[in-house]
Amino acid sequence: MNTPDNNHSKPSKCTILEYSIIAIIVIVGIVAWKKGTLIIDNIKTAFGSAEKVTIDFNDQGTTIIKRNDVNEKASLLLSASDLWANSGLMVPAKKCITITASGKAQIAINDLIKNAEKDNKPNYLWTGPNGYEGTQFRAIPGYYSTFRILPEAPDGALLAYLQAPSDGEPDPGLNNPRPHNLNRCQCNDSHIFVIKNQAKICNTWDDDRRLWFVINDSVIENNLESKTAYIAAQKFLCRKSSEYEESKKNKSSYIKKNCTEDKYNRSWNNIVEQQYWNIWYDDNIGFFSIQINFDT
Repeated sequence: MNTPDNNHSKPSKCTILEYSIIAIIVIVGIVAWKKGTLIIDNIKTAFGSAEKVTIDFNDQGTTIIKRNDVNEKASLLLSASDLWANSGLMVPAKKCITITASGKAQIAINDLIKNAEKDNKPNYLWTGPNGYEGTQFRAIPGYYSTFRILPEAPDGALLAYLQAPSDGEPDPGLNNPRPHNLNRCQCNDSHIFVIKNQAKICNTWDDDRRLWFVINDSVIENNLESKTAYIAAQKFLCRKSSEYEESKKNKSSYIKKNCTEDKYNRSWNNIVEQQYWNIWYDDNIGFFSIQINFDT
């Protein structure tokens, strides 16, 4: 009696591996050929219709999933140190998007390092996209809150902005940190949205709007108001430091060297000389992962 030839009953492991390698090569080849666009044709839906799904990678680093050439989903990483990041995405007129964010950011790395060196708990812990909603050292004195991108939102909270195609303003950034003439006013038609962990925002205008993101933090300016707030904050931080308390007990020279009006003024003058207005963004580290779902 003949017995089945088991050698031909299923592919060998080697054959499966070869097929897998060929599939990967084909996919990579498609991506390379399309210059950053992965195309999957003729995906059958439950209704049997053929669709085209593409995965694009734009110049800003955003991954975009399109269905029949219409944006469906997108994702990007936002660095905590970015003073506004352009997603490269346009939100269509009269359409809404749902934004979901996760991740961790630290917006006072200098404070974190100083305290870690002495095994002390930092004034600012790591935060997620909701930001610091409790009383923190920046919030208690109120020195910094006026200078946040959006003063009424918590430090560290995720914000989004819908930029008009030609509103005559510079792009959001160091030269325009509070776009759409917000400048610390309570504008009813603000184009800046508080996202936190998740929010649905709508482009209620008649034109498509470009989507930007930022972590809420402070940007100072070359004026007396900023100088006063900066020096007051430095005084507060110096008195809050462990070195300050040790100096009071041991009568060391720390206070005379570091907690004087002359030291504070020299620090401020150094900021002015360098035009270093984003100093509080440069001490931010961490990332938020942002997912965007477009209304279809």
